[in-house]
Amino acid sequence: MSVCIYIGKNRYIFRCACVNKVAQELDPSSTAEMFLSDLQVGDLKQVLPIERKSFTTPWSAGGFRLALRNPDVMALKISKNDQLLGYLIAFRQSRELLIANIAVHEDYRGIGLGSWLLTECMERAREEGITYAVLDVRESNKVAQSLYRKLGFRVFGRRAGYYHNPREDALVMGVGLKRRNDGP
Repeated sequence: MSVCIYIGKNRYIFRCACVNKVAQELDPSSTAEMFLSDLQVGDLKQVLPIERKSFTTPWSAGGFRLALRNPDVMALKISKNDQLLGYLIAFRQSRELLIANIAVHEDYRGIGLGSWLLTECMERAREEGITYAVLDVRESNKVAQSLYRKLGFRVFGRRAGYYHNPREDALVMGVGLKRRNDGP
């Protein structure tokens, strides 16, 4: 079971029984406290190793810096004891949110951090009046596709040869973002 609690100034605490092997080896009886907050340029030293392990064509430090200076970017991170565990970068484009990059440290995958990042990002976008979220995902990345489907995303397109190393099609997935009071 996991619980997310708002603690102010765009910071949240996430309590979960860590079930991944590394966390169990560190302290099998502990409950981890993880915080969600805004990603900053100062976090790049921890972001870049996660990025390199997560993607065959990772973003550069310059690409991250450029994104983080953009006023239309929403950039979130989850951390625990000053260790960055995951991050998300999304671009606001009129009434649409383009989720451009999301990754979780390999030792913390499978415990809901990606879902938490996406859910928080989409909720913030909803509150800003954004009505649709879209992302690209490798056709072979079934784990990510499963997460996105659980959050309501559906495939609506394909970009042939979009990814390199290896060359692969991207599935374009999207979801409508209704405000809570908009009804069903």
